[in-house]
Amino acid sequence: WERNLFYQTPGIRGFFYKENEILIKELDRAKTALDVGCGLGTHLMLLSKYCREAWGIDHSDIVLKHCIKEVAKYENIKTFKMDAKKLEFQDKYFDQTSCMFNTLGNMKDPLPVLKEMKRVTKVGGRIVFSLYNLDSIPERL
Repeated sequence: WERNLFYQTPGIRGFFYKENEILIKELDRAKTALDVGCGLGTHLMLLSKYCREAWGIDHSDIVLKHCIKEVAKYENIKTFKMDAKKLEFQDKYFDQTSCMFNTLGNMKDPLPVLKEMKRVTKVGGRIVFSLYNLDSIPERL
């Protein structure tokens, strides 16, 4: 799980930093955030610095095992194994819901996930996601 090697690739690193700027643009310590497809917890660790609570879900046991190790020192991060198409959270709980680094682009049908993200996000809250394909990375940078 050498995530640092991947993120240190110049093009990927630049794109990742731009995504992070958007992700934290309007957050403050009073807010709650959900990261759908949290992976190894990279975005969770960033969100935890700007939010009262940063929650992450992923469907993979293997990925979550590594994520839990990565985020263990952060008291305001919670992680769950969960299907993004059936989020087990109450309606309108989160101030911001995100799905970053092309997680939606890897799904066959992202519409149910987007509907769930909307359901759990407060009225007036933010939904932030990135969606691209590998051919578009040079143009987006």
